[in-house]
Formats: sequence, C-alpha cells, structure tokens
Amino acid sequence: MESRLIYESNKTFTNKVDWNRKKGSETEWIYFELTQINTHEDIIRECFDRDVLHVSLGRHNSFTENKNGMFDKIKALLGVASFKIWDEAFTKTIEVSNIGVYRIGVA
Repeated sequence: MESRLIYESNKTFTNKVDWNRKKGSETEWIYFELTQINTHEDIIRECFDRDVLHVSLGRHNSFTENKNGMFDKIKALLGVASFKIWDEAFTKTIEVSNIGVYRIGVA
C-alpha cells in the first residue's frame, strides 16, 4: 500500500478507535522501556494475528511490512518518532509515543 494511502487511512480510522484500558488504570497509556527490544516484539506479536502490518508516520514515510521485518524497521523509530502500527484491515492498532508509552485499540 502506498505511503499516502496508509497515512490517510490512519487519519480516518483513528477517530473510530476504542482504546483498551487496564482495569484500575487511570489511562490507556502503558509505559515500556525504550531499550528493551524484546518487549516491543512481544507487544506486536501479542497484539496482531496477521502477518501484514502498516506503519503510519507521515504522508511520505508510512510503509507496509510483514510482522517479522517490522521489528528492525521500528527499532530506529523508538524514542525518536510517534507512530501507529495497524493491521492490514485497519481494525486494530498500537500507538507508540516517542516518550516511551504505547496504547492498544480496536476500530
């Protein structure tokens, strides 16, 4: 999928997302250690069943990647950029902030 289409789909479906909140938590945001690479892989594997994922960064630098290739591509983005990872149908997402928090939601 083209970068522009991923970015526009992200904008469309973000408004429909219901963010998961852990019981007893004040917010849906969850802290993670930016240097723990295995943590990021575990979160992505746990969240997404399908292999094809979309990353929305911006209009010109969003991309599609398979789940296994995703880890190397997002490693350089962690702590630097905020982005969303979507499943192929734009029904489930992980939003990752550059400050080391993430949240999971379903559209």
